[in-house]
Amino acid sequence: MNQKATKAPTYQQIQPASMPYVTYTSITPSKQLWRGFQTTWDLCAITEGQASWRYRGKTMTSPAGCIRLKEPGENFQTLRVEHPSALRILHFDPAFISQTTEDLFPHSLELPCFQIQRPDFFQQLGQWISCLTSSSSLLEKQEGMYLLLKELLFQNQRTRQSPQKIRCHPAVRRAQEYIEAHLTEDISLDTLAQIAAVHPVYLSRLFRQHVGLPPHAYQLEQRIQLAQQHLKAGMSSAEVAIEVGFFDQSHLLRHFKRHLGLTPERFRHLVQKQTTLFVPPIGQHDVAKAPRKAQPPAPRPSLRSWQDLGASPLG
Repeated sequence: MNQKATKAPTYQQIQPASMPYVTYTSITPSKQLWRGFQTTWDLCAITEGQASWRYRGKTMTSPAGCIRLKEPGENFQTLRVEHPSALRILHFDPAFISQTTEDLFPHSLELPCFQIQRPDFFQQLGQWISCLTSSSSLLEKQEGMYLLLKELLFQNQRTRQSPQKIRCHPAVRRAQEYIEAHLTEDISLDTLAQIAAVHPVYLSRLFRQHVGLPPHAYQLEQRIQLAQQHLKAGMSSAEVAIEVGFFDQSHLLRHFKRHLGLTPERFRHLVQKQTTLFVPPIGQHDVAKAPRKAQPPAPRPSLRSWQDLGASPLG
């Protein structure tokens, strides 16, 4: 058995005192599955290996040399790791990124490009991380950071101006639209097949092929995302459970914790605190607990260690 694949990952975090709006995390190669809820802007460089992840309803494969972009308010999950993956991650304070984005593109604040595969940008990111973690001057670090963010914003601006059409089978698209429009209902596969005008067995296979999930898992994912929105708005877990189509509060609790690794109430607390959330890797039980530390005041992005959250791995 590959020892590199089974070894638990270790990580290191660096936050320059002179640049409190950015934190750097490096994670050693492993086959751990990661999941979490974002409250910072993250640029995640895959330096080794390959993994498939799910974000904003899309399933994507990230080989070495790929950069992932994750935004605040979104949850993510690694589905599988084909080869042990090493990560280098930059976490930016949301207020800082929003201001920088607005300065460059006052009328367009969204960053729709979730994954970038450009060797030149990957190299630029790596060079700036080396600069950030070295004894370089503050002027050099800030200049490099703004050049990096400018290139990222222009990358996404080009994506908006020349959008690529997502090729999706019409039957799958009709099924997705029906699920989203009837999210609180107990939909049958036969009903979906009638809407999609294909055989139920064929629809199930087609749906998984194009979406990366079977129809029931997609419905559950959409309900969890809607539940997060309601929790952010201040609704109670009991109210959210009924609102998004779960049988009761315990039903919501079970699936919410399976997806995000924490309870709905814990999620709402973290969102209100605006705390950056890292959820433990799936199946990791043997990490020694570290003592809790008081979180520093904003605008410093506060990074909690996985073991501090007390979340359970996915069932």
